[in-house]
Amino acid sequence: MVKTSRSRVLALVFALACAPVMLAALAGADARASVGAATKVTLQKRVDDGPYGKSAYSFRYVTQDVAIHRNQVDLLFNGCGLLHIFSHGDGVNRVARASTTHLEDVTALPKDGWLTSCIKPERGAVYVLEIDDGITRQAVKFRVLDVSADQVKLEWEPLRATPGAGDGTMGRCGGPHEPS
Repeated sequence: MVKTSRSRVLALVFALACAPVMLAALAGADARASVGAATKVTLQKRVDDGPYGKSAYSFRYVTQDVAIHRNQVDLLFNGCGLLHIFSHGDGVNRVARASTTHLEDVTALPKDGWLTSCIKPERGAVYVLEIDDGITRQAVKFRVLDVSADQVKLEWEPLRATPGAGDGTMGRCGGPHEPS
């Protein structure tokens, strides 16, 4: 059995999250254009037990494929007709409706209106989902494009910090030292 360090797992998650942009750059596409493009997802209502299949989506793994996310999903269109949000391990996820109907207008986390279990999807509504799985923390914004009794269509993007909002860098190393 191979032991995997937390830093290697985080590096792999980061690489998977960046893969679409890197692949676009390698293919000769303008990577800057692909960064702002919303990803479209269709969730089918969950009707049975077992793997979530097309009923769920993992923003962390950017997929509906159970072989990749292994049922560690962030959003599930459940049989009750609500979108459920999930936390795994020591995580705490929360979701809030934004005060706009346009993804590009959402540049920060909402101040209030947070829920920690589920929401009723409304056509045209924009939501912010903050994901905290105990290891990594990220936020995404998604817009509900269509809702029917058996499916929800949405588009989503990562919620990036606004320009000048204090994105940091790692400090400069002061000199030789032992690995740690």
